[in-house]
Amino acid sequence: MDPTSLRSMAARQWRDYQWGTPGTMFADPDISLTLDEAYRIQMEYAGLRCAAGDAVAGYKVGCIGSGVVEQFGMSGPIHARLFRSEIHSSGETLRYRAYANPAIEGEMALRIGVDGGIAAAFPVIELHQFVFRAPRKTLAELVANNGINAGVVIPEHLEAASLEDWANARILSISVNRVNVETGALWGHGRWCAGGP
Repeated sequence: MDPTSLRSMAARQWRDYQWGTPGTMFADPDISLTLDEAYRIQMEYAGLRCAAGDAVAGYKVGCIGSGVVEQFGMSGPIHARLFRSEIHSSGETLRYRAYANPAIEGEMALRIGVDGGIAAAFPVIELHQFVFRAPRKTLAELVANNGINAGVVIPEHLEAASLEDWANARILSISVNRVNVETGALWGHGRWCAGGP
């Protein structure tokens, strides 16, 4: 696909995000993207968001756990960008209507040091816009929709610990309005393996 078409699709993705209707182009049965094209759209979309005043605050890796493979019917890994405007603190009020089919997932976040190694780790709740519009879910749609990521909630009292400090941890829980909604094994298949949209 030519660069002009990909930029046009990225602009549409940006408008869809602003209107709260992510990924509408995938409802068109004639839309077919390669994974490389989907990543180029994601990159262009990120550039548009940053030009509008946001900033990339980090990255996510997804679609690697066995539960995700079973749920989505596809296997990655994929990566996507995390944006500064979508990092929330525990206790912050989030409006349900601000998301398209909101879903959450418990994850472990890693802070990468200047040497490229893991400097610290801490739990987060990943927020999703759990929307797939194509007749069949594909990695290309997932990637072009920025991994369906809608941000993260970080702990109120962020206590980042080294990865070694987490080695004996077995369970993480997610609470919403002080009600436990998910508890699961912390480590499995290289990541938190409970929860999910």
